[in-house]
Formats: sequence, C-alpha cells, structure tokens
Amino acid sequence: MLSPLGAAAAAAQAPAITLAEAIRRAERVQPAMVRATADVRTAAAQRRSALGAYLPRLSASSSASDFFSQGAARIDPVTGELTGGNSSNRSISTGLSASLDLFTGFRRGAEMRAARAGEDAAEASLLDARFEQALTTTNQFLDALAAAQLLRVREASVQTQLATAEADSSFYRHMAVIDTQAIRVEAESKSPRVQSAAANAVAARASVRAARSTYWPSLTLAANTGWNGSQASDYDLFNQRQLSLSLRWNLFDGFDRELTVVQRNADLDLAEATATDAQREVQAELTARLAELDAARTRTEITGTSVAAATEDLRVQQERYRLGASTIVDLLTSQEALNQAEVDVVNARFDYLRAKAQIEALIGRNL
Repeated sequence: MLSPLGAAAAAAQAPAITLAEAIRRAERVQPAMVRATADVRTAAAQRRSALGAYLPRLSASSSASDFFSQGAARIDPVTGELTGGNSSNRSISTGLSASLDLFTGFRRGAEMRAARAGEDAAEASLLDARFEQALTTTNQFLDALAAAQLLRVREASVQTQLATAEADSSFYRHMAVIDTQAIRVEAESKSPRVQSAAANAVAARASVRAARSTYWPSLTLAANTGWNGSQASDYDLFNQRQLSLSLRWNLFDGFDRELTVVQRNADLDLAEATATDAQREVQAELTARLAELDAARTRTEITGTSVAAATEDLRVQQERYRLGASTIVDLLTSQEALNQAEVDVVNARFDYLRAKAQIEALIGRNL
C-alpha cells in the first residue's frame, strides 16, 4: 500500500507536461471533442448525400432458375413462354437499371440547404468545444499545480505526525492490507463502468461492419413448390417446382451508403473514446480512493494514539485537580481533548469504510 508521501513521490516522478501539450492531448481523447469532430464529418457526409440526390441511382441484378412443370402445358412464370407438360426449363437473366428524380417538390434543394447549414453549425460547435475543453484543461492544470505546492507545504507536518505515531506500539495494529496493483489491473478489465463502455464500442464496431456490407452484392436462394388443378383437368393436381438463385448489387445510391458508413464510424470513434475515457476515469478515481483509504488507515492509527495520550492526560489532570495542583479549566480542557480524539477516531474509521465501499463500487465486487 502506498502511503500519502509515497503517492506524492510517485506523482513527483511523473513526466512533466506543458499546458499547451495538455490541451492538445485533451483534444485528442476527450469524448466531447471526439463527438464534435465526428459531428463535422457526419455533417460533411450529409451534404454529400444531399448532393447525391441530384445524381442517378444505379443497380445491377442477375438471376438463374430451374423450373419444372407437371401435367398439361402452361405458362413458364419466369420466361412467360408456353411449356409442355412434365417438362423442365432453366433460365438466366441479368440487368442494369438506373433512375433519376426529375422533380421532388423542391425537397432536394431544401435538403441541400439544411445540410450546408448543418455543416456550418457542426464546425461552429467544434470550435466552441475546442475552447471549452481548453478552459477545462487549463483550470485542471492550474488546480494540479496548486495542489502540488500545497502538498509540499504539508509534507513536513505529515512526517511529524507519522514519527509520533510510530513511536507508539499501537501504531502497528494494521487493518487489512489491499494489493493495490492487483486492484488496478482488476479495475481496468472488470470494472462495470469499463465493461459497459467496452461493450458499446464492440457494438459500434459491429455496426460499422454491417454498414459496409451494403457495398457487397446480395445473393438469394429461393425455392417454391405448388399444386394446381382446374375444371378442365377434372381438378387433378399437378405439381410445379421452382428453384432460383438471384444476385443484386447496388452500385450507386446517391451516397446514402457513404453517409451511413460515416455515421457509424463517427459512432465508433465516440464509443472508443468513451471506453478509453472510462478506463482513465476509473483509474484516476481508483487512485484517489486508494489514497483516501491509506490516509484513513493512517488517521485511524494516529488518532488511536491520540486517544491513548488524551486518556492518560485526563487521568493526570484529574489527579492534579484532586491534589489542587490544577484548575477546573485544565481538567475540562483535557476532557474536551479526549472527546475530540474519540470523535476523530470514529470519523477516521468511517472514512476508511467509505473509501473501501467506493473502491468496491469501482471494481464491482466486495473486498
């Protein structure tokens, strides 16, 4: 378990970073910035899709079928030709189709204007998000500098308290020691918050693959069978069977596929950034909670020593007061010191339990 001073030493050994570099790194990883950047890409894809509405749609198709007809002659449902009874026929077909909207009630023009306005709005939002993130990072950077300076100021006081506590045998009544390294590894892989964000990233990745599948042709195998009868054949039932294999390939759809892929990629970027950010948040929060746990343990041991010292001081003051060597004020002051020491012990113990419960919430199991 790292002590507060050990944690401070570890923090002091961390690589130095400038404010400008901190802002640049934050822009690359913060979900708000990733979302704003993805919105700009999506808006550009929407504008391209709106432009594609003025272009023709192209598609290619082909099919092959095997038709069997039992009984009297009838029309082949695939070719439309007359076929003899108890006959079979194989056929293939292929085609290329194109369509172009000539007039859509001014819909395309309105969609184009909306797409351009959306792109402008997304770019403005990105600029706003960039400066908001810079402000947040700057405040956190300055807070970290201030905390580091305050930590150096308080180190001497903490060392004095630890030296006093170590001089008493009650200091060695340790609470359960937690393997912090194992807890960190477990939090990184098994924290419910991390697992949820990682699952969302996996789902977003699958959505991207599903969106890209529209660039491939679709292949369909179909089969049907039926029996037909009529008055002319005394309602004798004759069987018809058909097996067909068809291929359809959407060659161009006005950039709608591209829009979908860009949107899914934007969702994936955001999901991955959120998952990475969740890992960082859990690790940062775990570091704080472990420090609180260690500090609470130390306070419990120190305050326990204080209670013992205050109890002894009260006993001495009571004896001195009985002998007339001290005043009632001295006795009450000693009693108040003991009361405060006992309160500090209770608070330290509950702080330990609270920090432990927060760690359990992070890793998703009881310690």
